[in-house]
Amino acid sequence: MGLVAGVNLILHPNFMHQLSSMHMLSPEGISHSFDHRANGYGRGEGIGCLVLKRLKDALRDGDTIRAVIRGTGTNADGKTPGITQPSSEAQAELIRTTYEAAGLSLSDTQYFEAHGTGTALGDPIELSAIGAILGAARSPETEPLYVGSIKANVGHTEGCSGLAGVLKSILCLEKGVLIPTAGIEKLNPKLKLRDWNLALPSENMAWPSKGQRRISVNSFGFGGANAHVILDDAYHYLRNRGLVGNHATAHLEDDSSESGISMGSDSPRQEDSKRLFVLSTRDQTGIERLAPLYADFLSNKAATSSSRFLTDLVHTLSNRRTHLDFRSFAVADSSSVLETQLRKGLPRLKRVSKHDNPIFVFTGQGAQWPAMGKELLNNCIFRTSIHRSQVLLEHYGCPWDLVDELSRTTNSNVDLPQYSQVLCTVLQIALVDLLREWGVVPKAVVGHSSGEIGAAYAAGLLSRCNAVKVAYLRGVCSGKVADHISADGKFARMLRVKTAYHSPHMATVAQEYMDRMGVLFPLAEEDQVAHMFSSLTGTTVTARDLDASYWKKNMCEQVQFSQAMKTLLDYVPEQTQGRGRNRIHWSAFVEIGPHAALQSPVAEVIKISQSKAAKEAPYFSAIIRGKDSEVTALELAGQLWGSGHNVNLSRVNYIYPESLPTSLPDLPSYPWNHSRGYWHESATARSSRFPRGPRTDLLGVPVDLQNAMEPRWRNYLRILENPWIEDHKITGTVLYPAAGMIVMAMEAAHQLRDTSKHLNGITFRDLKFERGLEYASNGNHNPDAISNSEWATLLNEWGNIQKNAIEEVDMETFYDELEVVGVDYGPTFRNVFQAGVVSGEHCAHGSIRIPDTKSTMPFNYEFPHLIHPATMDAIFHLLFIAFSDGKPLEEAARLQGLRQATADEWSRDIR
Repeated sequence: MGLVAGVNLILHPNFMHQLSSMHMLSPEGISHSFDHRANGYGRGEGIGCLVLKRLKDALRDGDTIRAVIRGTGTNADGKTPGITQPSSEAQAELIRTTYEAAGLSLSDTQYFEAHGTGTALGDPIELSAIGAILGAARSPETEPLYVGSIKANVGHTEGCSGLAGVLKSILCLEKGVLIPTAGIEKLNPKLKLRDWNLALPSENMAWPSKGQRRISVNSFGFGGANAHVILDDAYHYLRNRGLVGNHATAHLEDDSSESGISMGSDSPRQEDSKRLFVLSTRDQTGIERLAPLYADFLSNKAATSSSRFLTDLVHTLSNRRTHLDFRSFAVADSSSVLETQLRKGLPRLKRVSKHDNPIFVFTGQGAQWPAMGKELLNNCIFRTSIHRSQVLLEHYGCPWDLVDELSRTTNSNVDLPQYSQVLCTVLQIALVDLLREWGVVPKAVVGHSSGEIGAAYAAGLLSRCNAVKVAYLRGVCSGKVADHISADGKFARMLRVKTAYHSPHMATVAQEYMDRMGVLFPLAEEDQVAHMFSSLTGTTVTARDLDASYWKKNMCEQVQFSQAMKTLLDYVPEQTQGRGRNRIHWSAFVEIGPHAALQSPVAEVIKISQSKAAKEAPYFSAIIRGKDSEVTALELAGQLWGSGHNVNLSRVNYIYPESLPTSLPDLPSYPWNHSRGYWHESATARSSRFPRGPRTDLLGVPVDLQNAMEPRWRNYLRILENPWIEDHKITGTVLYPAAGMIVMAMEAAHQLRDTSKHLNGITFRDLKFERGLEYASNGNHNPDAISNSEWATLLNEWGNIQKNAIEEVDMETFYDELEVVGVDYGPTFRNVFQAGVVSGEHCAHGSIRIPDTKSTMPFNYEFPHLIHPATMDAIFHLLFIAFSDGKPLEEAARLQGLRQATADEWSRDIR
C-alpha cells in the first residue's frame, strides 16, 4: 500500500511576491481557464491524499475501489523560449507514450482533465497537444473529447494541483457526470476546439457513452515537468473482468448478480442482530470527545440506518481505524440504541496492557440458572458447538436435548445433577469455542470442581469427546446418590445442587464412575495451548495426568482452588527460570460459566499474593445471571479488546471477506486533543501574525516586539497613500514634517500604554531632528539651509504672551512670504488662520484650524490619530512668527530640536 499526498497552504506572502514579480499570477486572483480573460493563475489551497494498492490486494482486503489506474507517465519539455513556456510537442508525446505503454486505445477516452491554469499562452498549447493525439484519434461519428480543468473552480493548488485533478476525475467516474469549467465568459480565441475535435461541457452532463468510463489527467510544473495518468471507473473494470469487489460507482446499465460486482452486500444477519462497536483514542479523555461526534453522525443518518449500514459501520470501526491506547465499546442492535449509548457515555477503561496473557477461570456446580446462554444459541459458532456436543451425548445414551434444556425459562431441570453437570460443561465448551473463533485463547486455565472439565478442554488437554463423556457420566452417577444425601454437611454457601459433591456420599458411585469412563486417551503435547492449574492437586497438570482416576478424585476429594490459584499467580515458566525467574504478567481473568461466581474467591487469593500484575488485572465474565448472554459475550469481547488483548473484531461481528463490507468514507474526524501546543515559531513571526494593533497610516506595523524596551514599527510612507505629505516642501523638496515624527512617537506611546490605566498626557524631552526624510519625486534636493539664529529662551508665562500679544499677523501673506524663501506649505498645512506677536519678545500665539486630511486620502479613509501631523506642524508655524516678530524670514529654516513638549489631555494644549 502507498500513500500519495499533496498540500498547499498559503501561510505567508513571500512566495506570492515571487510569483507576482514573475508575472505568473492573475491580477484578479482567478484562474480563467480556457477563457479570453486568461491572464495568469489564481492561487488556491488544498490537501489531498490517495491510497494506492495493487488491485488484487484491494480485492482481498475488501477495500472500496474508487478507480483503477491504467497507466502513468512523465517527461520534460526540454528547451523552450522561456522557462515558463510549455512545449506542445513534449505534451503530445507524453500522452501518446503513456497510452502506448498501457496498451490502451486513444479513442476510448471520453474526458480529459487538463492542467488548464488559465494563462494566455499555456492553455492553447496544452489543448492543441490533446487534440493532436486524443482528439484526432476519435472517429467523426463519435462525440468530441470533453475537456475541463478544476483550477477554474478551486484555484491552482500548486503542490496539490495534480491530486486535485485526479480527485475530481475519480468523482466524475463514480457519479457518471461531467461538470463544466467555472467562469467561462467567452472562449479564448486561440482555442480551435472544432479543429482539434474537443469540447467544453457548459453544464452538468451525463456520461457521454455507455460502458467503460475513462479519463486522462494532465499535471505540469512551471519549469517544464509533465505528468499524465489514465483512470478507469471501478465498476466496469471489475465487471468486464469478472472480478468481485466493492466500489462506489453509480451505473445505469443492468447490474445483475451474475456480474459479481457489489457496492457492499447486505449481511445475512437478522435486522436485530447485536454488534460490537469499538472506539479508541490517543488520550484518556478522547472517548468523551469522540462519542458525541458519532452520536450526532448517527442522528443525521437515522433514515439510512439499515442492517447494511450498521455492518459497514462496524466494519469501518473495527478494520479501518487504528486501534489506539484508550478504548471503549458499545453493544447495540440498531443505530438508535447505539446513539443512546454514545450520548449516555461509554465504559471508561484503563490504557491497554502490553501483555496478552488472559487466565480462564471455570465455574463449578451451583451457579447454573434456567435459560443460561439461551440468546447465544443465535450465534452460529456457539450453536454449532452445542450441536456437536449433542451428537456425542446421544452416542452416550442421553435421552434429552441440550437446546431444549438451555432454552427453558420455566420447568427447567437445570438443578438436577444429571442435567446441570452436562449443561454447565457443554456451555463452557461452547464459550471456549466461541472465544477461540474470536481469537481469544487463554495462557492459563483453572477450574473449580467440575469446572476443571471445561478448563482441560480449553487448555488443549482433553478432547471434546472425552470432556462430554466425563461430564455426562459424572451427572448420571451423581444422580444415583441424591436420595442418600444427609443433611449434616457444613457449607459456607448454599449451593444450587442436589448432590453432595466432594463428600463421603460420593464414594458409593466413584468406582462405577471410573469404570464407565474407561480409558481416556490423552491428547498430544502439541495440542496444549495453555497451562492448567489443578484444583485437585494444587499444581500444574498435563494431558497424561487427566485419566479416569483423576476425574474420580476430582468428584470425591476436597477442592484446592485457593492453592491452585496461588500456584498460578507465582508460576514461572521453565524457560525463564535461569533468567531472573520472572513471573508471567497475567493480563486478565475471564470466568467461563453461567455466572461470575468465582470473582470473590479469586479476589481473596489475589489480595494476599505478591503478583502486582494480578492485582491490576481486570476480571470479566462471559455470562451474567439474568442478563442477555449474547450481550454479555459481546461485552466480554469489548472488554478484552479494550484492555489490549488480541480480539478478531471481524469474527465477533460476523464480518467475512465474502460479505463484501464497505468502508464508510464520511465518519466523524478524529477530535484532536489541543490542550498541549506543539507550535514553535520565532517572536518575529508571531508578532507579524498577531500584531498589537492594525497597520496605521503613520506607524505602520509593529516589528520585533520581543524587547519591550526597544519597540519598533515598520512603515512605507508613500505620497500615493498619504497625499497630504506633498503639501510640505522645503526649498522645492518634499520633506516629511518633523511634526509627523513627533506624532509617530505619540501614537507609539498610545499603543504601548498600560490599558488598565488612564493616559493623561505625553511629554517629550530633548528632541533632536538630525536628518530630514526627503521624497525624490520632485528631484533629489538636500536642503542644508539652517538658520544661524539661536533659540530664544521663552521666559514669559503663557498667560502673559496672550495678554501682551497686540500685533496681529496676516497669515495668508505670511505663508506666501514663507514660500518665497523656500518653505512651501500647501493647503493641507496652512492651518494657522489667526496669530499675534509680542514685539521684541520673540513670542507669539495663534488659532489653528483642523484640516480635512481624510478627504485627500485614498478611498477617503484615514486611521484615527491623537493629532494629525499637519495640525501638529501648524503649532510650530508660530515659531516662525515668534522668531521673526511677524516679519518675513530671510532664509528657509527647519526644526532641529525641542527641549520639552507636553501634550496634555485636560487642557487640550501642546506646550
